[in-house]
Amino acid sequence: MPQPRASTAAPTASAPVPAPEARRCPEDMSFCANHCVHTDSDVAHCGGCDRRCGLECVGGACLRVAGLGAGGPTCARLSDGAVRCWGSDLRGELGDGAAARKREVPTPVHNVSGARMISVGASSACALSDDGAVRCWGANEMGQLGMPTMEHSEPQPVPDLTGVRQIAIRYSHACAVVDGGRLLCWGDNGSGQLGDGTRTARTWPRPVPGLTDVAEVAVGSAHTCARLQSGEVRCWGWNVAGQLGDGTVLDRSRPVPVRGVRGARQLSVELMKSCALLETGTVMCWGSSDSVGHANEPAEVAGLSGIVQLGVGQMSACARRDDGHVLCWGQNRDGQLGDGTMTNREKPADVIGISDAEDLAVGLWHACALRRDQSVWCWGHDITATGSRAPRPRPRRVDWQ
Repeated sequence: MPQPRASTAAPTASAPVPAPEARRCPEDMSFCANHCVHTDSDVAHCGGCDRRCGLECVGGACLRVAGLGAGGPTCARLSDGAVRCWGSDLRGELGDGAAARKREVPTPVHNVSGARMISVGASSACALSDDGAVRCWGANEMGQLGMPTMEHSEPQPVPDLTGVRQIAIRYSHACAVVDGGRLLCWGDNGSGQLGDGTRTARTWPRPVPGLTDVAEVAVGSAHTCARLQSGEVRCWGWNVAGQLGDGTVLDRSRPVPVRGVRGARQLSVELMKSCALLETGTVMCWGSSDSVGHANEPAEVAGLSGIVQLGVGQMSACARRDDGHVLCWGQNRDGQLGDGTMTNREKPADVIGISDAEDLAVGLWHACALRRDQSVWCWGHDITATGSRAPRPRPRRVDWQ
């Protein structure tokens, strides 16, 4: 009697052959839609399987927050290169074309894709795309969008600006680090903050003479600082409180060395102050003594170690530690220190409930942290709640829907 042949039919849907990639997933992850995904936290059903989705599932892919930016409003760069913003929208700074006065939930910014960096100012913002191009939107009274002075409620390309590595905008001027380490700046120049030796405003990017090895730029209300590849820092512009760090209170229209700062790896500047995160994980600040500064020469901020990220607000500052904790200090009238009070602090204090931060953004009067579970929490000045300055001294989770 002939023996039955072995079946050559393909496996049925009820008995799938596991993909080879599934066997390479770590123990705390599962194989799903050709990816290893976490299975130990908030679960969303995406593509028919359980995945940890930070925001939402789009076309079978899980969107995540890739980075934050804060100024007047707050913006988030997503894993698909899109940008969403929320908060005040009086000058079109949310970029959604509506000028709706305010948005209480993150709203998609129009005409931005492939974003790899965002910079958010008081009433303007810019996004840097993967191709090195920059689009900006919002207030433009001094040409800070890099084009003739008129507001734009939707992102517009900055003309003749290519090969950009980093972008910074805050109040009425902006700067970009481009290929080769050159620095270009544009906008208001009343205090010499464009660094070209004049006080003439520019509505187009113009090189800062003498700087050819710039690694990072940071802009404040009317001054600018650049971190060089060597770890040294140069600043120029308004200097009423010693925020240029050169030992004087004289305005400078060309870059001057900051005294005593070596090994800088990140800069953050604001109204009348400047700070640098050093390779040692410590922080040095100079400028306004109202909050984080130490007169006209840099001094180390006591009580900070293991710092990996820094942000400076108008009269406050925050730092993210390598263990995920966030500490803030300075003025606290809007609860921008996140310690549950509205008491000013000379020394850094822990933000309540934030012990797993992966990113930090400090605005004018508020701050936000991206946590490990992909949730975003903000504290301080909350214009989205009532349309007025409502203090939020404790971190509050951002609602994405």
